[in-house]
Amino acid sequence: MVGDVSTVAVGRPLPSRVVVTAHRLRLGGLSRYLVEHANAILRCGIDTRVVVPRSEAAEFVGDSFAGVTYVVDRLRAQDVLRALGTNRAGVVRLVTGRAPPDTRLAAALALRRVALIESIHQPATRPGIRLGRRVFYALRPKRRYWCFGFTKGMQQHLLEYVPSLRSRIRCVREGVDLLGYRPAPGERGPGPIRIGSLSRLDEFQKDHATLLRAARCLRDRSIEFELTIGGDGQDRTMLEQLADALGVTDRVRFAGWVNDPQAFMHRHDIFVNSTRFESFGRTNIEAAASALPVVASRVLGCVETVEHEFGGLLVEPDSPESLADAIERLVKDSTLRESLARNAIHFAQGFTMDVHTRALFDACGFAIPGCKH
Repeated sequence: MVGDVSTVAVGRPLPSRVVVTAHRLRLGGLSRYLVEHANAILRCGIDTRVVVPRSEAAEFVGDSFAGVTYVVDRLRAQDVLRALGTNRAGVVRLVTGRAPPDTRLAAALALRRVALIESIHQPATRPGIRLGRRVFYALRPKRRYWCFGFTKGMQQHLLEYVPSLRSRIRCVREGVDLLGYRPAPGERGPGPIRIGSLSRLDEFQKDHATLLRAARCLRDRSIEFELTIGGDGQDRTMLEQLADALGVTDRVRFAGWVNDPQAFMHRHDIFVNSTRFESFGRTNIEAAASALPVVASRVLGCVETVEHEFGGLLVEPDSPESLADAIERLVKDSTLRESLARNAIHFAQGFTMDVHTRALFDACGFAIPGCKH
């Protein structure tokens, strides 16, 4: 990173304190983003606090964030203001799960001169917004409010879903903390190709069922492979039963929650992200930074985090045969596999968390010093 306080543009305020928060937080990509983003702000020399409701994810946040974490029973405006401090101006970074944008904190903080920077991490699942919320979005104070989607696809979704906030919706490429991510040391050893997949086991968004059916296709084609599915969630039992019904339990292992994604990537030769939609697709970038070719569904998010035929392959969603074809192609063509891996490393460097954090604040008119490692 380049730049420090002395090179900040004149007239851009430097936040004295930032509170990073989320209403609902589960273990997974959203909680990892919150921690990495909060740590990046802290590295910039800004007093950074995290406020989250009590949950299993809150324990992960408390263990992973280098600063002060407040765990509350229910997130309210007074909790955020208490973390900001009564006599200090500040910024609230609200990490919202699914669209639409939040209403509670925006209303509570609107008249208190607290800037609210919100990011939406999943598209809406309902076609419309209730009348009360539509009125609120049309009337809400917008001068100190910004709303971000982290891909062009998410930005367009928000523009269509909440048109009254059009002037406040921005797009800044999401970041991933890639410090320490690098290709696995040494050459690949003998044995079956090792395939890894890492995500929450939630079939509403993800599509591990298609991955398991692709595994059956690969087995029927006499492809030698080992598949490890990392992550946990509400659909784990159902997926284990599906693997048993498909007859692939000897090739598939469910690893549960993964504390060290980098080590997980290093144990594999190919990374697969079979999913129905992604607002971004952070594991695609983590795999790319680890020099793994990525096979991902051609859906929202993945089309911007996997460069087809350059650092990975995109396949049609909900198609076990297409997914199996792409994996088989990589298994049989080591030259292609190595070429995609080399390209993936360079592609991933455009998604660093420090660059993302500075760009996000810059888009809102705030100046922050260069992040320090």
